[in-house]
Amino acid sequence: MREIERNLPPDSPHHEDLALYRRVLAQRRKDSDKVYSLHEPDVKCISKGKDHKKYEFGRGGEPQ
Repeated sequence: MREIERNLPPDSPHHEDLALYRRVLAQRRKDSDKVYSLHEPDVKCISKGKDHKKYEFGRGGEPQ
């Protein structure tokens, strides 16, 4: 990561992607604000509590 950031020009649009990758690499198992998808980073884990499907992934009630 450090080498990529160091070799990337300062005006590159990829700095936002690198910030997301850094966040993914730093997250831990018990963190509450995890990244579940790189192409849709706003996706959250929603606990349903049902026996057949305990968790779903989505945006949490917002229309898609």
